[in-house]
Amino acid sequence: MNFSIVRQTLGQALVMLVVFAVMAVTAGAVGGETLSGDLPYGMAMPLPGVLLRQAEGLLPVVSRLVALLLFVAAGLAVGRMTVRYNLYSSPTFMAVSLFAMVACGLSGGDDLLPEMVLTALFAFSCKNFSGSIINGYSFDAIFCGAFYLGLMPLFDAGCAILLPLVPVGLLLFRRTSREAVVALVGVLLPLMTFSYVNWALSGDFRAPMYYILRPFADGGFFALIGELPLWRLVLVGSVLSGGVVAASIFVASFFSMSNRARQILIYHIVAALLVVGGLLLPAASDAQTVLLAVTSSVLLPVLFVRLRYWVAAVLYAVLAILSCCNILL
Repeated sequence: MNFSIVRQTLGQALVMLVVFAVMAVTAGAVGGETLSGDLPYGMAMPLPGVLLRQAEGLLPVVSRLVALLLFVAAGLAVGRMTVRYNLYSSPTFMAVSLFAMVACGLSGGDDLLPEMVLTALFAFSCKNFSGSIINGYSFDAIFCGAFYLGLMPLFDAGCAILLPLVPVGLLLFRRTSREAVVALVGVLLPLMTFSYVNWALSGDFRAPMYYILRPFADGGFFALIGELPLWRLVLVGSVLSGGVVAASIFVASFFSMSNRARQILIYHIVAALLVVGGLLLPAASDAQTVLLAVTSSVLLPVLFVRLRYWVAAVLYAVLAILSCCNILL
């Protein structure tokens, strides 16, 4: 069976996804945080992100297995979305293997479970918002997309920068006011539920929101850039450079695409800009860099399908090598 870089089948892309998922899971030391009885003022229970890191330290094998499943589920969600809505000029599951390489290369290894939880939530949110482009109401897709997005700040405060994707999706996909109310309920439900449970356990109802917003005022801008390893910075720069070229090609062929493909790609371009902007803020974390895998895997095939085969093969090999370098070095 011949392997085509550009026109990958589901089987070929799935093999790549599993291989890089196993590499990401088996690389690096086991992370996690030790259990502590001290809680911040006003908190009767830790934030879900803290609980997740504690669980990773207590159950390393189980956490790696869950991270592996989330890695594969997120990659399949991205690939299914790109193929179902015919985003590219030729049918391909290339987004799956691109997601695998970028997510593997950008994952830190020590905190793999929190990274994969955030990445899976982001992928599921983008998939559901993209699925809301239908004739008639799409309450389920809108609610799920907003709900997944609302969960992310509870696991990583810096992901609050992505919440504007809810109104962007509503306006871009021309949803009704009823669906806007459903989206508002979906995005607020995770935080309000956690705040209510915290208050019911004798905590402060406002404390979770305070501890989510506080990291945006602590530290300096661009702090994360100086902390990332060199190879990961090179991979981030390569992915962003390819994304800029892909966005330029998209603008040049704007009117040759279907309306649905145009809207979905615009949504992911906005999502990519918010992710990059979030990495420059004081609240940025290593886990947020892995979110680039979702947006880049949707945008980069726009570039690859327009290139000569040998050029696409070389660029694909470079991404694979950079991903392996980040894991092995």
